[in-house]
Amino acid sequence: MIDIAAIATIVFVVAEAIKGTKVCRIPTKLLPIINLIVAVVGAFALYYDGDWRATLFNAVVAGLTASGAYSGCKNVYQYYTHKGDWER
Repeated sequence: MIDIAAIATIVFVVAEAIKGTKVCRIPTKLLPIINLIVAVVGAFALYYDGDWRATLFNAVVAGLTASGAYSGCKNVYQYYTHKGDWER
């Protein structure tokens, strides 16, 4: 079975790939929603074992984890690019 961390990593990579391609032109504000959608689809495709409630819960956790990883990385990047000014 694939665990939540693996699904979150896959969702994060897919979301960054979608964001990186300028073809889609998806606003950054929509990435958490895209993460949840990709996580739900990915969890049911890779992790479904008959209990849809548990799979949906794991998918939501993975999607929110991927969103948090994106947000955390973005905040650290902004901190170092603006020389420690958190107000920007």
